[in-house]
Amino acid sequence: MYDVLVGKQRSLVFPVMCNGRIKVDYAKNVATTNFGIYDHEGSFTFEAILTPYDVNGNCRLSSGGTIPTVRDSKKIMPGYNLSAASNHQSNKYLSIANRTAHKMCLFHSTSLKIYLVNTTSYNENLPAEYKIQVSMTIGGVTETFDSPTVISSNLSRLFDYAGSDTEGFDRTGKINYEQVTQVDGDFSAPVSSFDVDSVTRLHTSSQPLFIRSGFDFVQIGTISGISSNTVTLGAAYSSALSNNTDIFLEATREPAYVNSFYHIAVTYSKTKNTITLFCNNRQVFQDTHSNSGTFAFDQEDFYIGANNNASRGDNSASTNEQFMGELHELAFTNTRRDEFSGYSNLLPNLDNTLLYLRFEEVDV
Repeated sequence: MYDVLVGKQRSLVFPVMCNGRIKVDYAKNVATTNFGIYDHEGSFTFEAILTPYDVNGNCRLSSGGTIPTVRDSKKIMPGYNLSAASNHQSNKYLSIANRTAHKMCLFHSTSLKIYLVNTTSYNENLPAEYKIQVSMTIGGVTETFDSPTVISSNLSRLFDYAGSDTEGFDRTGKINYEQVTQVDGDFSAPVSSFDVDSVTRLHTSSQPLFIRSGFDFVQIGTISGISSNTVTLGAAYSSALSNNTDIFLEATREPAYVNSFYHIAVTYSKTKNTITLFCNNRQVFQDTHSNSGTFAFDQEDFYIGANNNASRGDNSASTNEQFMGELHELAFTNTRRDEFSGYSNLLPNLDNTLLYLRFEEVDV
């Protein structure tokens, strides 16, 4: 039977800078004979309703970037100036170098690991964005499967008539870009480097640059180097750049996902040996494991929210592959599903359920 709940969707909360996990204890669940998930091999479906938090925070990489102000949120990692990073506890917990590739563990066992992985390359005005990653071992062969980015930050805000930015709006009247400098001189195609009036808002962590073409904005490349007022691109821009051409950065990005929820699913087909990844009922990836054997769950402790390291102190977030966010529901079933009826709640068939956890009664 199912309980019908109304009102606020509750969850198990893993706040930023936490060290926490759920342990599904093998010894406490199996007395003598394996059963359920511990006795299953072959096709399965994993589902989770979750809310990810922002592990990037808004750090200051450029000399003229906005000084970070969000430092007391349980949903967003504290930001800081790069020059003072060593002074911050948050940098000890999860350094700026490790934030942009941080793995957040959803499920961990020897043969199956499921993550959300940050796909960003820097974190000044760029909240974390996530892909689904699955590591699966069949017949002693471990392979990793990655989706494209499926959870992204929001870009654009309404144009303010009285505001100072009169250049960065698009044909819908929304501010998507911010003019920060201008080209200083004429540069013929292809353009590998060029001079600008000011570099105070620029940094070398693959920051994308844009120019305006009518109501559209064209990316000319990403920054690989800055020397004095000369900007070097990672790859040459194919067209010429004229003197006084406005250079734009993306406008303020917001991690709106920290106040929403997502349905993440992973399915495995024993017949076809395929792994398929879903986000909010949409298939985002499919591939085949190279080993033709049959997947089987391990007879061991399983972990949710982190791996089995239980590290504390410096770099513990990276070592533990710590999940930061909210878990609403999680389930494994013994069949492969191709579609899902909804993504606000899980409805696993009782006869097919291998593992089901619900955290809807109260925020914990």
